Amino acid sequence: MKPEKCKGCPLEEAPGPVWGNGPAGAKMALVGEAPGVEEVASGFGFVGPAGRVLSVALHAAGVKRNECYVTNTVKCLPPKRGKSHAPTGAEVAFCKKAWLDEEMQHFEQGTVVAIGAVAFQGLTGIKGSIEEWRGAVIDELGTERL
Repeated sequence: MKPEKCKGCPLEEAPGPVWGNGPAGAKMALVGEAPGVEEVASGFGFVGPAGRVLSVALHAAGVKRNECYVTNTVKCLPPKRGKSHAPTGAEVAFCKKAWLDEEMQHFEQGTVVAIGAVAFQGLTGIKGSIEEWRGAVIDELGTERL
């Protein structure tokens, strides 16, 4: 059972959580940064502006969104810092250990798509620009550039 709030989380007082969702046996996981205001209100990931862009991109790629598992690196809405709600390293680390690693175990034979730098770094631990990894296939055995 998932808690209403995580004890000791840096985002314990933040709005949320928004848990990942999708069909059992999904072959693809889409991992974003953090839920936004619309996601917190609905309880579902990628329903706001970024979700609308994602839906268009998936359609163009021939991927059915309802066949994907959708989640975020952190489960609660981080406070606005400057112009964004980007989670801190501590927030990502807490959620990764508490939830994301377990969620991703279900996709060991599938495809996990990191949507953005925070998701990429949270999933892989690789720091730096996501652009240099665009098109790369990364697994526990190493990396292979396409």
